[in-house]
Amino acid sequence: MSISRRKFLETATASGLAASTVIGAENSMPTRVLGRTGARVSILCLGCGSRLLMYKDPEKGQAAVNKALDLGINYIDTAYAYGDGVSETWVGEVMKSRRKGAFLVTKVQDRDSDAAARIIEGSLKRLQTDHLDLIHVHALMDAEDLKAIEAKNGVLNMLTSCATKKSRAS
Repeated sequence: MSISRRKFLETATASGLAASTVIGAENSMPTRVLGRTGARVSILCLGCGSRLLMYKDPEKGQAAVNKALDLGINYIDTAYAYGDGVSETWVGEVMKSRRKGAFLVTKVQDRDSDAAARIIEGSLKRLQTDHLDLIHVHALMDAEDLKAIEAKNGVLNMLTSCATKKSRAS
């Protein structure tokens, strides 16, 4: 049986919403452990890209983020590339008072470690947090992109080095 991506997403979203409605309580969104991280994340994620930015009004966008958190969606996904930092800024206004319990994710598109480090530092400021739970290397398109991120001065070395230092410090 073949299922389209759209049908899968519609079904998954409906299932998640139905589950939270049946349970009926705030913060009752079902969660799953994310890989081997041990982190429990909601089965639905709030993607803070084009749909969030359609609000145009920061207060309406922030209300949407708050609503998602109120419903128990703790996986919040944003990126500098979403509105040149606008999405991160709106999410950051919410994170300033609701960071605890949120699983905060951003993305970098830069392949060079220095450029990516600057974007991540800016992301931390815009998101009003001292840490991120996950960073995606965004928009890998081909073998050249992979080669660039794996290069000695590539973003992958910088991210793994930072993660290793952080885990040793913990």
